[in-house]
Amino acid sequence: MITFLLSMVLTCFCQIGTTNVAQPIKEDITEIVFDSTRNYWGRVNISSYTGQLLFVLPQAKGLEKWGYSNFKPIDYNHSSYENVHYGRNSEASEYNTKYEDLANKYFHVDSVVRYKNKLLSLEDDNIFYLTEKDNPANRCCFVYDSEYKHNFPFMVVSHFNYLKNKFIGKKFIIAGHLLKMHDIITGNHIVISNETKVFWTVMDITIVNDDNRKLSVIVTNRDMTSCVSIDNFEDALNLDGRRQIFEKNEWDKLVLTYGLPMMQTVMSRKIKVGMPSKLLIMSWGKPDRIHSASYGDQYVYGNQYVYVKKGKITSWN
Repeated sequence: MITFLLSMVLTCFCQIGTTNVAQPIKEDITEIVFDSTRNYWGRVNISSYTGQLLFVLPQAKGLEKWGYSNFKPIDYNHSSYENVHYGRNSEASEYNTKYEDLANKYFHVDSVVRYKNKLLSLEDDNIFYLTEKDNPANRCCFVYDSEYKHNFPFMVVSHFNYLKNKFIGKKFIIAGHLLKMHDIITGNHIVISNETKVFWTVMDITIVNDDNRKLSVIVTNRDMTSCVSIDNFEDALNLDGRRQIFEKNEWDKLVLTYGLPMMQTVMSRKIKVGMPSKLLIMSWGKPDRIHSASYGDQYVYGNQYVYVKKGKITSWN
């Protein structure tokens, strides 16, 4: 009897079944890719700088003595804002890194780390961990400022390549006040007017080695060569606001639609009765606000008011 029961137990234990289990669905891992259409992203896309190559832009000649701010040693204590800075040269100023230690160098962004600044009760700070491209043993940190573009001393190389691919070889109408008043090759004075039948061809994008040392768009027109800082160039080409630069094909279409005199008014940053609201924004930029009423729309620019009805300017005060 005992032998029978034992054989039954073993039989039961040996009958181990199998159950089909569905294979786990692989989740798509979203890779953070840097959007090269912009160089500085402010509060958004900060982590996407990871893996990017950064070029430290030179400063204006008069600012060299102040060096660069926000660079810290690789072992920087994130819990406080002590007056420490990155710099191999003991002559660097108390708060900044000496100019020669950083200017014109390339750095890889190894990682971007976010931490809470409890000391000053500010928003989260973002630290870039950097490795010098030509000297991997040289590493440092950079405290990223999400508020002010002028505190970002880099040109992201992928953005630079984007600009070159976008602009070089193309023709543009450029408002005269944006251009240098002398030929940057010969030094001869250039008489620049708002003549809007003249197109400038983009030759290159480079740092102009003058007192300002700005990354600039180099343009040529017949026998004249001039430049526009890349910041001014992109701002003046703003497709959603005030315009002072137009690509040739776009300009030709606008002239065909609205007439050359109307487009010359836009380039002169002026307005006139009958101007479409689209051109008003190209000339003066987006209004602070728009009030709608029975007589039409009131576009508010500071203490100036432009009145628009059925899409065209009727008056202003």
